[in-house]
Amino acid sequence: MTRAFIPAILFIILAALTPKAGAEEVSFKIGLSEAKPKLAEQFTLRVELTCPADYEVKPDTSSFQDEVFEVTRIKRLKPQASGAVKTEVFELDAAAFDLGISTFPETAWLLTKGADIKKASSPAFPIEILPQFD
Repeated sequence: MTRAFIPAILFIILAALTPKAGAEEVSFKIGLSEAKPKLAEQFTLRVELTCPADYEVKPDTSSFQDEVFEVTRIKRLKPQASGAVKTEVFELDAAAFDLGISTFPETAWLLTKGADIKKASSPAFPIEILPQFD
């Protein structure tokens, strides 16, 4: 299943890891599916996370708690590596349970390299939720 993502709604944020030694960074790009989501209907977010290539990445689903949004599925797509950096791509299916403009919350990501575990958060961003029926 392929979905079109609007570049105009693409957010780019740099989120610094909190490493014990060295200054490593993680960056996020978040794209929203083309159609505005409707109340209680599933919509898809595309999260691209760029990080050092030697880290394994997974979402920290235990930390996601929000009164408006519910994440219903996370699918990992094929990562792309270029030298010491890689880009992990995930599709998050979610549903919203409030109308109007709400803030999709920060989402925590775990980056592991052996016993070393770091956390990074994709940014919160506003999203408009339309009524189910016109």
